Amino acid sequence: MRNALPSLICVLVAYIYVAAACPDIKPVPNFNVQKMLGKWYLVGFATDQDWFMATKRDLKGSTIRAVPTIEGDMDLYNSNMGDDGLCWRLNYRAYRSDTPGRFVFKSKLWENDNDMRIVDTVYDRYAMVYAIQSKDGMDEALTMLWSKFAHFTILHSSGESLCFTFLVDSKYGRK
Repeated sequence: MRNALPSLICVLVAYIYVAAACPDIKPVPNFNVQKMLGKWYLVGFATDQDWFMATKRDLKGSTIRAVPTIEGDMDLYNSNMGDDGLCWRLNYRAYRSDTPGRFVFKSKLWENDNDMRIVDTVYDRYAMVYAIQSKDGMDEALTMLWSKFAHFTILHSSGESLCFTFLVDSKYGRK
């Protein structure tokens, strides 16, 4: 089986440029926020943001815990262990919009507005998340691939198996 990480990166980068040309990216049809419950691993990330090149190494080992609320919002608890072994956390309440699968929230840390959409998902396997971050009149896009598993395989429509592995630095003993 070939290494699929370069293919994943290409898919995510291509999605960024397609999304820039088509800013009205729609969430997945029939979205069910309750099925987003649980721990997700960040296995892919692409963006056109300048900070990404300097900090992409720090995204290794990122997890997201999604907790749907009774109101249909989603509490997101992000955890990441940096190369220095220190863990940092970011927590957000993503508020539902009038469009199921689309959420908005403000980051107090980064002082930006976020428009997040779940654009594809098989709830017990993966979710592709697209977000537009706005600050000072500038919009920047990012795309993330979340997985329910640290290691998983997707059968592509061509019949080819694509294998993804959670990006973890083994020197900290994390799995």
